[in-house]
Amino acid sequence: MARRQEVRTRLQQHDGSFVTVIVRDGLLPEDLVIRGAKLEGYRLMTGRDVWEPPGRDLKDYFLRLGVLR
Repeated sequence: MARRQEVRTRLQQHDGSFVTVIVRDGLLPEDLVIRGAKLEGYRLMTGRDVWEPPGRDLKDYFLRLGVLR
């Protein structure tokens, strides 16, 4: 089985804190669930809601994969 390509980088925000950004090829449904869980944890810790609902392009992608019907 081929491994997915992944790029990671740390970005420093204006307040001095760091955020790790990960970019992967071949998005999987599990990636979206994990992202949502991490962002919900961030919201609970900081009180800032940064979750943006998935757009139509992501839904179309999952339809093509057969994940959604």
